[in-house]
Amino acid sequence: MDSIGKWISTIHRYNHIYISRQFETLDIGIGKGQMMFLLFLYKNDGVTQDYISKKLYIDKATVTRAIQKLESEGFVKRTVSPDDRRQNLVYLTKKARKVEKDILNVLRDVNDVMSENFTEQEKDQIICLLKKMVNNMVTEIQEKGVEKSAE
Repeated sequence: MDSIGKWISTIHRYNHIYISRQFETLDIGIGKGQMMFLLFLYKNDGVTQDYISKKLYIDKATVTRAIQKLESEGFVKRTVSPDDRRQNLVYLTKKARKVEKDILNVLRDVNDVMSENFTEQEKDQIICLLKKMVNNMVTEIQEKGVEKSAE
């Protein structure tokens, strides 16, 4: 039997290789690990680290480390939330905005490579199916009580 996980893992590895090589040529100064946080912030600037953790399904400690790295590299700044002094709001800097177009172009390129020879309907269908898979996994993990840190 073909394994869904095997193919998703293979796509993930080759996606990582492609993006890493593209980032090396751009010399932006961040790795693929921090890129997903920048992408999220491009659409959600000024949110808490807890919000990022929940929306990206990533544990709080990993989010904290990534945001600290981005902050030390000058891509984000953190400020204390006026609503809850225990929370930090994460904002993009001018440096992050300056590389936004380059990052989005790399992602557009990798999506184009992955979906080459797909119809628009096939692209929509695979996105829909992948979202269903994520929802299935998140629901299962939350029901089993495994994912306490991202709640």
